[in-house]
Amino acid sequence: MLTATKREANGSRHILGDTDVQFIADLIHSETGVRLNHTKKTMIQARLIRRMQTLRLSSLDEYVSYLRHSPDGVTERSALVDILTTHKTDFFRERHHFDYLLETALPSLHQPRYHGGWRLWSAGCSTGEEAWTLAMVLANYFGEEANWRFRILATDISEMVVDRAMKAVYPRSVVETIPFEYRRFVMHGRGRQAGNIRVVPELRKMVTFNRESLLDPASGGNEPFEIIFCRNVVIYFDRDATALLVKRLVRRLVPGGYLFIGHSETLDSNSVGLQPVAPTVFRKT
Repeated sequence: MLTATKREANGSRHILGDTDVQFIADLIHSETGVRLNHTKKTMIQARLIRRMQTLRLSSLDEYVSYLRHSPDGVTERSALVDILTTHKTDFFRERHHFDYLLETALPSLHQPRYHGGWRLWSAGCSTGEEAWTLAMVLANYFGEEANWRFRILATDISEMVVDRAMKAVYPRSVVETIPFEYRRFVMHGRGRQAGNIRVVPELRKMVTFNRESLLDPASGGNEPFEIIFCRNVVIYFDRDATALLVKRLVRRLVPGGYLFIGHSETLDSNSVGLQPVAPTVFRKT
């Protein structure tokens, strides 16, 4: 049985001081633009404890020292970004966006302007469900595979979630969130993959995944987009980073293109050349 003194010592190994919390927050902000504050201390500690144990370090103090001073600390920052910026998502999350896309946005666009078709960007794609949902909606819109004229770029700051998104493998339970008419776009696993589903190969060819920071001026490449989904991302940014990101997203849209943001997010649309056309949906003027 642990004595009170030993229990206190063990507990203190899992507590970050305010200075270390600020160091972690500043590091994440400089790497990603995401602003963590001291109200997130409990979450930060819980996620860092698991990482600390993976590295076989004895305390959070030792982990912070590793980040600050170890030659491997720079590499570790990528893992730190992964564990502190991973956010939950689902297929067809905020379904009204995909209904608007199918019923209003796509019919309003000019026909695909070149052989590759319309370009869409899932910015902050997390584990890929949003990008695959977009692919399903577009494939359904165009009909037969021979008529599919679209390409989707999906990006995220986390290498871990991008790797998972590229595999396009998910627990079978996610099928419950996929409307019946779209379930033809997934396969059910067998053998070792029993209990999982995977997006069909034909659809996997339509999506490219990259690890990118949205605050990198080169993020998204050089070609413009007809549709950009950037949902539940800017709520984690400070005001300056948000303003910079929105301006860059708008520049990447073709005239008449659409920007979709999260249901809890707002932006000053008029100042950047956007017209609100539906809740959390904007069109470039």
